[in-house]
Amino acid sequence: MGENPTWLKIMQNGTIGEARAKAFLLDRFWILERSVDIDGADFIIQRRITKHNILDRNPPRFGVVQVKFYDSEKTTHYIPEKYILDDNKESRDEFFLLCFTGKDDDSKIFFLTAKDIKKNFVLSKIKNNKKFRLYGKDVILNDRYMVKKKKNTLDRIENQLDHADFLKNRQFLSWRLPNIQIDTSAILPDFKEQLDNGWGSIPIEFKKLKDSVYTGMKEVEEVFYKLKSITEETNPLRALEAIEHFEYKHGSEIQLKFLQQLYFEDFERTCYYHLEQLNMLKNDGILDNFLEIRKVLEDQVIPFLSDNLPFDSNTVHSIFLEFNCFDFSIIHISQELTKANDYWSISKELDRHGHMDIPISSYNGIKDISNTKFEFFWLPGRIHIEEKFKDNLKGFYEQTDFQLYHTCMQKMFYSKY
Repeated sequence: MGENPTWLKIMQNGTIGEARAKAFLLDRFWILERSVDIDGADFIIQRRITKHNILDRNPPRFGVVQVKFYDSEKTTHYIPEKYILDDNKESRDEFFLLCFTGKDDDSKIFFLTAKDIKKNFVLSKIKNNKKFRLYGKDVILNDRYMVKKKKNTLDRIENQLDHADFLKNRQFLSWRLPNIQIDTSAILPDFKEQLDNGWGSIPIEFKKLKDSVYTGMKEVEEVFYKLKSITEETNPLRALEAIEHFEYKHGSEIQLKFLQQLYFEDFERTCYYHLEQLNMLKNDGILDNFLEIRKVLEDQVIPFLSDNLPFDSNTVHSIFLEFNCFDFSIIHISQELTKANDYWSISKELDRHGHMDIPISSYNGIKDISNTKFEFFWLPGRIHIEEKFKDNLKGFYEQTDFQLYHTCMQKMFYSKY
């Protein structure tokens, strides 16, 4: 028999894509319903939250997942503009695209957000409708979109829906505090009776009084809504810009103690660095690989530490790490314990605390071996142990966020970038 006709092949691929998508999403979300749409199979998903229901004033936000199957890099799919952009031409937080390709052991998943599609794909006019054109070569041949860790991708979907929920919840404030619309001429009818009082018109003077108060209310309202907009902002850098502008315009008018604490240069610098680092890793398609380093280190270091408890204050723990600078895969990890006097060739003499004389600056650090190999050293016995862990040292080393993880990851990052 000859090859299957095109229409049958498309239907089969669509069925495969739907089945894989459903299996992928069910790990984390409720799939409420499948919509019938000529543009593709849509799954309506909801975060697994039991505290809210759709009849709440602030119901959980639903997500829409569209599924596409790429038979090859020559396949092209189209996504309607309405799926990707809202009425203000901003990307929708609630839309996600899952793309599948390959069969059996060669199957792969690719994940794109509305933001990815808006930024990296062309909006074209197709039969009088605006659609984003997604060429297979730009999707399935791009490591940037490949799902390498399912958990990380599911986390990203959940975080975006949580973000959408946050914006929805913040609208509650607007309902509780509507714009001020007041008729300042309103007064009880009794005070409109034309009795001579020798002073003036009560209705007129009362309106003047309320007009003055109304002016003050509008000024307070302006301040309130500017502050409210900052609480609704989800981008820390935009929030910092808004705070700076707020201080410039209103800082001299109102004496609020919190103005002294709103702007933090270190916080701003950290946010910029975070985005810069994130974009580099995403553009090279190795974000998940980099995040995996932390788990690999924990899986190696924690058992080693647990097997050698307790540590005295003069033991040096060395971690020798070799990695691939291209994709951050770990080639080899080894560990060893050394007495401080042997490690630094110093005197064995102990002070009254039982410590050898080691400069504080040497308590931890990095020693380069090559561009892709280094040693991290530290003294695990000189770490402060919280009282609750005094009788559970193993738990302490398992649960503590040691600097060694961050230092090793940053060392690898800077070796590449």
